[in-house]
Amino acid sequence: LECEAPWREGYHCIRNLCRVTMNADYLILEDGRKVRVLFNMNAVEQFTRESGMEITDLTQIKADVAVFRKLAHICVQEGEAADGRKLELDEISFGRLMTIPSMTQFSGIIAKQSAGVQKKSSSQRRRWWMRKK
Repeated sequence: LECEAPWREGYHCIRNLCRVTMNADYLILEDGRKVRVLFNMNAVEQFTRESGMEITDLTQIKADVAVFRKLAHICVQEGEAADGRKLELDEISFGRLMTIPSMTQFSGIIAKQSAGVQKKSSSQRRRWWMRKK
């Protein structure tokens, strides 16, 4: 089926229904494996169920590495599932492959994904008569 809106960059069609494609974020583990990180509703639900914490409690945590590892493991499981793969590592084995740089990278990914897309203000938007040709 042809896309009815092929001019719209960042969109693709499934059954002739356009939807926004999401830029996937990947983390490099110590063994060189590239895994996808996805902080979504499923990850939040699984985290709250397994940890007994609410997602708002994450801002209260000072440096609980076990909680951080659990959240990272769940988000990578969800990301890999979204890419059609299964993460074949338990939480402890996964934690062994998380280096300090990958922990920092994971924190940045979560911050980016939880911030969402911010709408441009009217002064930032280009009008049709202002666009480059």
